Amino acid sequence: MPPVITVRQNGASMRALRQARGLTINALSQRLSVTCAYLSKVEREVKSPSLALAERLAGELDVELGALLREPAPTHRK
Repeated sequence: MPPVITVRQNGASMRALRQARGLTINALSQRLSVTCAYLSKVEREVKSPSLALAERLAGELDVELGALLREPAPTHRK
């Protein structure tokens, strides 16, 4: 069995992309064949998805994989 490669991703970006597409966590989890609980943990960055799941996730959200991996833009205080 090949090693499982996981990716460190930005859960907030993933959640924002999902919500922008009008997808509930339940609908997306069904499309990906994972549990809602697992997907919630990925969004909260409790779990890291495998590279294969991250690629499928990017496909379902219609974005390049890099869009899920980017750090959010820093906010500047006045």
